[in-house]
Amino acid sequence: MPATAKTHYQVLGVSESASVRAVKRAYRALVQRTHPDHGGSRTEFEAVQASFEVLSNAPGRREYDNELAESRAESSRPRHETPNPPPHAPEPAATPPDRDGMPNFTQRARTPASTSSGRRSWRPDRHVPVW
Repeated sequence: MPATAKTHYQVLGVSESASVRAVKRAYRALVQRTHPDHGGSRTEFEAVQASFEVLSNAPGRREYDNELAESRAESSRPRHETPNPPPHAPEPAATPPDRDGMPNFTQRARTPASTSSGRRSWRPDRHVPVW
C-alpha cells in the first residue's frame, strides 16, 4: 500500500479498534457530508461507501486487517533485503590450462538453469554431459 493511500479506517475517521456501531455512526455522518446531491464529491462518497462495506461485516474486516498488517510488515522491511533470495549455483572456478596450453574441460559442466533448452545434450568439447 503506498504511503499516500488512506486506509478504510482513515477514510471513515475511526480507530482500528472501533466497534461496528462506531463505524456505522461515522459512515452516516460522512454520507450526509459527502453525498453528491448535497454538494459533496462523488469520489469521496464512493470511498466512504467502499470503506463501510469492508468494515461493517466481520469476515471482510478480518481479511482487510490481515492484509493491512502484511502490507505494514512489508513496508517496514529494509529495501535491500529480499525475503527469499533466489538460489543460484556457485560460479565454477576457472580451470588452469593443461600442459598443452588448452583449457581443461573435464571438470566443468553447465548447471541445468544455464542451458537454453531443457533437454540433455552432449558437447564434444566437454567430457561430461551437459544438462
